[in-house]
Amino acid sequence: MVSEFKAGDVVQLKSGGPKMTIDKLVTWQGVASAACDWFVGSAQEQQGGTFPLTSLKVAQESGPAVAVSQPSRGTVWS
Repeated sequence: MVSEFKAGDVVQLKSGGPKMTIDKLVTWQGVASAACDWFVGSAQEQQGGTFPLTSLKVAQESGPAVAVSQPSRGTVWS
């Protein structure tokens, strides 16, 4: 089976969830799968898991990334 995915692709579960980056393609318990990494929470804690390729889709582009900075001391945000 030829996979449409490769290491470095950004994917999501077909059922939703965070965007994940494929680390490597593997066979896990006899199923073609992808080992993926993603970040969660405000602390950007790294998570990882392995998912069957049939449960993944290419993540939709959401436009250019925008850096969000923290307000400096004394800054009032309204």
